[in-house]
Amino acid sequence: MTENENKPLRLLSIDGGGIRGMSALLIIRELMRRIQHKENLASTPDPHLYFDMIGGSGTGGVIALMLGRLRMPIDDAISAYDGFIKRVYIDGRKSLGGETMRRGILKPFSRETFKAEALAAAVKHVVGVCSGGDEDARMLDGDACKVFVCTSLAENMNAGKPVLLRTYPVARNASPNCMIWEAARATTAHPGHFKPITVAEGVIHRTFVDAGLGLNNPCRVLLHEAASVYPEHSLAAVISIGTGHAQTIGLPTPSVSRAILSSDIVSLLRGIAVDCEKVAEELQAHFVNYPELYFRFNVSQGMQDVDWGAWERQSEVAAHTTRYLQMSEVGSRLDACLSVLLGGRGQVLMAAVDHLPAPTMQESASMIKAIPLPSANFTGRKDILSQMNEYFRGTVQQHIFVLHGPGGAGKTQLALKFIHDWQHQSDLQ
Repeated sequence: MTENENKPLRLLSIDGGGIRGMSALLIIRELMRRIQHKENLASTPDPHLYFDMIGGSGTGGVIALMLGRLRMPIDDAISAYDGFIKRVYIDGRKSLGGETMRRGILKPFSRETFKAEALAAAVKHVVGVCSGGDEDARMLDGDACKVFVCTSLAENMNAGKPVLLRTYPVARNASPNCMIWEAARATTAHPGHFKPITVAEGVIHRTFVDAGLGLNNPCRVLLHEAASVYPEHSLAAVISIGTGHAQTIGLPTPSVSRAILSSDIVSLLRGIAVDCEKVAEELQAHFVNYPELYFRFNVSQGMQDVDWGAWERQSEVAAHTTRYLQMSEVGSRLDACLSVLLGGRGQVLMAAVDHLPAPTMQESASMIKAIPLPSANFTGRKDILSQMNEYFRGTVQQHIFVLHGPGGAGKTQLALKFIHDWQHQSDLQ
């Protein structure tokens, strides 16, 4: 976007997720299509036109570079990402005894599952197509949407302290003006998946790996970076796109993983699996008084067991994302997000984003009353509702009751019905 003095900022954060990154692209495409319809545009608009800064980690960083630095139309980015996945996760998978490795089982003398050269070649191809044949185009570009990718120095993998490779200059802790493909390699150099990359800046050589634990969801980093670059601007909205809920990253069985991977790497991979939603939940709580400032979109069901490199399950990722986008509550949030992107006014200065007030008791109560009514067609489930009533009438001040089941089983409607009945009983007392 063009820079206007002190205009409210629109920020986009994209999680890492291997092949599941396609889910993030499909969510962004749905948002762009809604903008097209709302604005009566002849074609689907390009995402970079609607964001001042995009931050990504892992394959989310690759997508950020495609959409922001290379300014790719969303449909072109989806097609390019599909080709990228095939070149990296199919053609680039290392072999073992003549057979393709599955589920991250590694050669005895190699710690990485995939060929880093295949990833570099795949990114170079995309960069060349978008840059008039210049596969070695560099990051700095004053005309593009501001983009950064998260990475870490291999010698200092401290959680929460990323190194940002940027497309724009900054006064402090400047990034090396590396080639775009080098930045993509750095942010995807995931332990056990791809080997580290060494980037030269004059006589200085630095070795990078991915940002790792705590930073696979770069939204908090994005907010801090935007506050540093635009301290006098206000925030219109930050949009965080996930790549599907995950229980754990696909790993070999414990006995195999211990034999092939170090315990540190196994621990790191398992920690990253729950990292994204932890950050999302913390930010949801942080922005609870400002529901139109923070938007999180992430497929909630169906992708828990899809491994980052499971290229053969790409169609499943697309199907689960399509079902997610058809949910009424998701559609409502997309429409609210759309309104902000097209004309939202800043509510909070970037410099104050870290210091938002916690909700008062009255505000918390008003948020509860704003919960929608259950479906008029709700029926049954009296046994579960009775259990919930009995449980919540206990003397303990704080209760947690877990409703679990497959997608579409009716968990949301059951919860809404219980809240509606509970409020009605309270009003009668």
